[in-house]
Amino acid sequence: MPDDLRVLTAINRAADSTSIAPKGGAPTGYSEPCGIPMRWLFLTFVLLIGLYPVMPADADEIRPALLDIKEQNTGLFAVTWKVPMRGNRALAITPQLPDSLELLGSPTVQDVPGALIEQSTYKSNGNA
Repeated sequence: MPDDLRVLTAINRAADSTSIAPKGGAPTGYSEPCGIPMRWLFLTFVLLIGLYPVMPADADEIRPALLDIKEQNTGLFAVTWKVPMRGNRALAITPQLPDSLELLGSPTVQDVPGALIEQSTYKSNGNA
C-alpha cells in the first residue's frame, strides 16, 4: 500500500480522546466554549428545562378593599366597606368619611371567605 494512501485512511485519537482527528491534522470536533465540554452544557440545559415545571412561582398577592357609596334618597347614603382577610384577621384599614355624614343605626357585618363586608347607612346633616 502506498504511503500516500495510508496517510489519508489512518486516523488517531486527538489529545482530548473524545474527538477523532486525521493523522497529522487538526481535530474535527467543534471548539468548546469556556473549556466546558458540550455534553455538560447540553445535560445542564436538559436538567434546567426538566426542572422548570417544578419551580414555584412567587408573585405579589393582591387583596383589594372596596368602598362603595351610593346615594339612595336625597341625603341618605348606603355605604359598603369590604376589607380583605388573611385567615381570621382583617386588615387594619378603615375608610375616613366626611364629618357631614352621620351613621344611622349600627352597621351590619358579614363574614365571607377572604373578606369582611360591612354595610351601613349614613345621613347627610347638611354641613358640607
